Amino acid sequence: MIYDRPGKWWQVNSMLKLKDVDLAVVGLGYVGLPLAVEFGKRMRVVGFDISRARVGALNSGHDATREVSDGELKSASGLSFCLEPRELAGCNEFIVTAPTPIDELYSRISTAGTHI
Repeated sequence: MIYDRPGKWWQVNSMLKLKDVDLAVVGLGYVGLPLAVEFGKRMRVVGFDISRARVGALNSGHDATREVSDGELKSASGLSFCLEPRELAGCNEFIVTAPTPIDELYSRISTAGTHI
């Protein structure tokens, strides 16, 4: 069941099977990156961030914030990283882990949302 608004619940009748999920994690900070890595050990995941330096470091196999080790990154064989929102177009499920304040949150969501 999914919560819709105060006092209202509705049943989802057609859930995707896990094998049919193409997942994107938007925002690769201290919440998003470990989450993307764990999912990436089991399935295809696209990790998106607006920081060119962040995506470049992750693509080279290193997390400068040390949230995850280089070994953990390597073990997430289904995980890829991108900077371009158009690379999210093939995804059908999204987890948004963007920071506050709301201005930056809106920036990440609206950037990603243009290609969803």
